[in-house]
Amino acid sequence: MKKLFIFITLILGLFLVSCTNESTDISDTSGVGSFLGYAQDFRDKIDQLMLASDNFNELTLYNNILDTTDNQYDMDDFRTVYENQTGMEVDINRVGFLTDYKDMLDSIITALEAEMIVDLDVYINIDFGSQSQMDISCSFLEDGILIKMDYTLEDERVFSAVKLGYEGENFFIKSMDYYQVGEGFSYHYEEFIENQSYFSLSFGNGIDFSFHYVNEVDLYALLIVKGEGVIEAEVPQSGYNIFWTDVDNDLRYNYSINQDMEVISENIDFYNQYGIVLSYMDHDTNNDELRLMWNLLEATGWDYAIINNIEYEFSADLMKDDVNLIPGETIRAYINEHHCLLSLDKYVSINDLSDEMLLLSEYGLNFSEGRYTLEFVNNVRLEATNTAINFEIADGLSIYDENFTDSFLDMIDNDLSFEQRD
Repeated sequence: MKKLFIFITLILGLFLVSCTNESTDISDTSGVGSFLGYAQDFRDKIDQLMLASDNFNELTLYNNILDTTDNQYDMDDFRTVYENQTGMEVDINRVGFLTDYKDMLDSIITALEAEMIVDLDVYINIDFGSQSQMDISCSFLEDGILIKMDYTLEDERVFSAVKLGYEGENFFIKSMDYYQVGEGFSYHYEEFIENQSYFSLSFGNGIDFSFHYVNEVDLYALLIVKGEGVIEAEVPQSGYNIFWTDVDNDLRYNYSINQDMEVISENIDFYNQYGIVLSYMDHDTNNDELRLMWNLLEATGWDYAIINNIEYEFSADLMKDDVNLIPGETIRAYINEHHCLLSLDKYVSINDLSDEMLLLSEYGLNFSEGRYTLEFVNNVRLEATNTAINFEIADGLSIYDENFTDSFLDMIDNDLSFEQRD
């Protein structure tokens, strides 16, 4: 997108189109002031969204561990902090992609204010000599404004369309970029609807794609990457990485599927309103090794933890009647006024999985009230595998369909399509 905007200031003084329509929101189309006003309003709206996103994602570091004379913390010390933590949140980090659209509108606004144009054309062609030529149009729609650009830069032909407006009270941006080099082409689609969702699809070389979707209403997140060597295993493989959430069942998945429809890695987070409870990580299903992480704040049967700070690596001993319950294992720990962690991190063989292991009863603990039995975990894995190998982003639109990207193109807003020039 940024490549497209470098020409805008040069040519915006040459054109603008005003079109009347029946929409009461976009009906005042009396010239530069009308379009300029909408551009300014949309630019200011983007500023507000970026500021809100900055405030949401602002990271505050709390380095101070709560003071005790002996680095000893009992269950109540942890629970006081733990039960005030925020668990998994789904948020759209808006700043990165909104910056491009703000820059575009800033350029448009600057040019319009400087040129004071009144009589404008719908469509123009600008010839930049041997380097590039650009066709650009700008128009009103019933639900917003539309900017289209078509140019050639060296060997690359680029078409871009950006639509901004409102759906009810919610601001939206929809953008489509097409890139063509010789017979090959790629594209990037992006759509943001305020208070609702964001998604993007990038497609290249006729094979690879990346699909990202976040729904702030349903707290659903999805990321799919298809490509050569994208699966990180002992030997990198081509195929699909799929990350998705199941908010109804408090589950988060990350699966890798190769081109033979085999599961190469499976990672599942079981979480609650405070954070992750249990992580099941099988990074390479071709071997037997698993990594499990238990949130010990969801376990009972211990009295206190002693936190050790060794070269800024915080670990802990879990104690019961002054006896270390889990000697020789890795327990990660920290606690401050706002965040805390107490987790057992362990590598095991999948062949050794049992109720006793998963429920930590081998250490004399009761983990999460006995919920995570071997049967329960295996049922979740089975359902996740079935979902992963039959994954659809919409009814009837499978990510494994060879026409997946063509089907997606048929679904996008018609205002973003192009009638290409020769």
